[in-house]
Order: sequence, then structure tokens, then C-alpha cells
Amino acid sequence: MRYRWRWLAVLLLICTTVFISGCQNIKYLAGSHKTGAEPENTGTGYNIYYINNDETKLRAVGYQLVSTTEDGIIQECLEALEKKPDDKNYKPVIAAPVRIERYSYDKDSRTLSLYFYEEYNQMSKTSEMLVRAAIVKTLTQFSGIIDYVSFNVGGEWMANGEGNTLRMKNSDYISEITSNLDHLEDANLCLYFASEDGSGLIRTSTTLKYYDTVPMAAVVLEALLRGPTVEGCCPVLSVNTQVKNVYVKEGVCQVDFNQGFLEKIGDQDFKLNVYGVVNSLTELEDVERVQITVDGQPVAEAPDGVILTSTLTAKPDMVIE
Repeated sequence: MRYRWRWLAVLLLICTTVFISGCQNIKYLAGSHKTGAEPENTGTGYNIYYINNDETKLRAVGYQLVSTTEDGIIQECLEALEKKPDDKNYKPVIAAPVRIERYSYDKDSRTLSLYFYEEYNQMSKTSEMLVRAAIVKTLTQFSGIIDYVSFNVGGEWMANGEGNTLRMKNSDYISEITSNLDHLEDANLCLYFASEDGSGLIRTSTTLKYYDTVPMAAVVLEALLRGPTVEGCCPVLSVNTQVKNVYVKEGVCQVDFNQGFLEKIGDQDFKLNVYGVVNSLTELEDVERVQITVDGQPVAEAPDGVILTSTLTAKPDMVIE
């Protein structure tokens, strides 16, 4: 489905970013510490997200959707993002200098692709981050219809460090930037996810932005919680997993999960869950071993024969070349 738009304008985007507020209460700019986080609910159906004039946060405004078809929903949301909000402290997300040339929607992968003219690149980093967040959060509220959004600017796809097209989802974003954007850094991470057939782990690379005050171990865990962005890979952490605490001392990364960590993912061997975490964390320069606890306590039982009472080192032999 393709639709040629009249002049639309600015869309700003957030690259997968993270923000932590203390070890006991991990909060990420790129999303909550729990995957599958629901968008804010204003109690009036769906939300349209606007940007405040100071460009520090988004605001969810309740919206009653009229359209019922995929194409209708997309067009209605994009038109709503272009309208000026009633609150004069906020501004529309779609405004000059950016124009959308067209869009395409793939029903099988539930992915919406937005095609921007090259002027999109004229935006500042702050504006671009906020607009992308607002658009993705607005358009991925419709579970089972639009789960992912990809951006194409001037014929080039937004991609991760490996060159794979970014497929952005709602849980990648929160609504407020609470720190100076000058402190954002790029992280090049090696992450391990399960193969589709469950025979081993697949090593992937990704690039994301994070605050320079955030421990890299927490950045890695957040990326694992969000799940793989590469085809052929499966998650190694269940959707109910939460990180309660994480710190590194003398080469040992101590990670405390909630009970969700012990949940198996389908028929997947629990060893893939454990070593997806261990192999990913030990890619960091300051981590040699990983100690996993659940609710602050060692795991006495051995799920699928995996002993978690001692520190663990990476298992390269589990990686599929």
C-alpha cells in the first residue's frame, strides 16, 4: 500500500537509548526495564504524541480513532501528528523542514515503512530524537496491526551498526528526556540470542545510544530485554523478566533478576537463556564472570541442569558460526 502525501514535515527520532536512575530502580530512555511496556493510557482510546516547545519531552493526548482499516489508521495518525495541539506549550510532530514522500505497510511482518525526503537530515539531534519517539509511539499502539516502524531518509534506511534496517517498536521509547543530550554516547554491543531451531546462540552486533553515566552492563541487559532485531534470532529472556540490580566488581558482574528470569521460552533450553546473558555480558572489557541471583537469592535448583549457584564464564562452544 502506498500513498503520496502532500507536504508533511518534521519527524524526529530516538535511537535506542538508555537511562538509569539508581541500581535498584532502572529506568531507560529507550524504554522501561520490562519488555512489552504498554503506552501511556489517557482513558480515551489511543494517544497522539506531541513535543513540548522546549524539546525535552513528549505529551500523550487522548485520541478517538475513527478508521478501522490498516491504511486508514496509518493516514489518520499521520494527519493527527501534523495538527497543532490545543496546548500552546506543545507543538506538532510533523512540521517543516521534513516531508514524507510516501509509506508502505507489510501486513505479514506488521511493519510500517516511512519514506522521508532528504531534508529530514537538517534536523538537530534533539529534534530528530523526539520526533522519532513520538511517531513510533503513536503508530505502534495497534497490537497485531503495526508492531514496527522503519525510516527511510533520502533513499537510505536507518540502520544499526551492522547495517541492518532498524525496526523500531513502542517499548524502545519513553516520553521524557530528563538528562542533557550532550551526555549521550554510542555503544557498539555484541549480543547473543537463541537460534530459531534452539540449537545454539547467534552472535549479533548492534549500535545504540546511552547516557555516559549508565553502567555498560545495564545497557547490555536492556538490549537483551528488548529482544533481537535480526531475523533468525529469538529472545533469551522472557517478557516477564525484570532486572532488579546490576553492578560490576573485580571482573564479576552481579545480576539480580525477578522470578520472570526463570521462565522458559517455549521449548527453548534454559541454557540458552542463561548463556545468552553470560556471553553478552562477558563481551564487556571489565566483565570476566557473571553471578546470577533471583530476588536477591542464589538459585538452589538447576533449571534444565544449569547450575546458577556459582559464577559463570562464557561458553563459546554454544555459538553457531
